[in-house]
Amino acid sequence: MTGGSYQLDNSYCEETEYQLGDVNQDFFINVLDVIVIVDFVISAEYNVLADMNFNNIVNIQDIILLVNYILNQ
Repeated sequence: MTGGSYQLDNSYCEETEYQLGDVNQDFFINVLDVIVIVDFVISAEYNVLADMNFNNIVNIQDIILLVNYILNQ
């Protein structure tokens, strides 16, 4: 009996220099990022840097978490 199977994984990891919440990628987390996330929510867009609670949805919870982060810096 011959045969078998294998799985080829061609994926890769990409390290990003931007921080979670820095959605406009200006190296600062501030109200400008909140404005961008509000736009994502209104247009139902997803951005990994805007997903503050890692639930694969950008919504009002992410905005609240970002505002809390900014206020506690």
